[in-house]
Amino acid sequence: MKGLAGEMIGKTIETIAIAILGVRKVRSLQHFFTGASWEATHVTVKNQELSTAKIADENCMYTIDSREIPKKGQDSAEVAAQYCGHLGKAANCQSGVYLGYFSVKGYDLLGHQLYIPKP
Repeated sequence: MKGLAGEMIGKTIETIAIAILGVRKVRSLQHFFTGASWEATHVTVKNQELSTAKIADENCMYTIDSREIPKKGQDSAEVAAQYCGHLGKAANCQSGVYLGYFSVKGYDLLGHQLYIPKP
């Protein structure tokens, strides 16, 4: 989550792992995402529990925003010709909606959903 929410460019699992863990730990993290058995919903719920305990504040703010990622080809899930905010025009892209939480104690990504185009 730290890598995905950070400011780095080219957010692949490899670049995130190298930036956060260093080159030696890259392979074990890649195995976790590709070969290990885990349920994303459980990870999201656990993240929300930990965040609530650490950064909860009555003067908080929730944000809901979309993010479009330009894509070439049709190999990624739910890629379609649609408005791409990143490019400022309609293009072949993937779109998601994200729920964020912000307080004076910190911030976190609480949830996300991939947009499924009608076609």
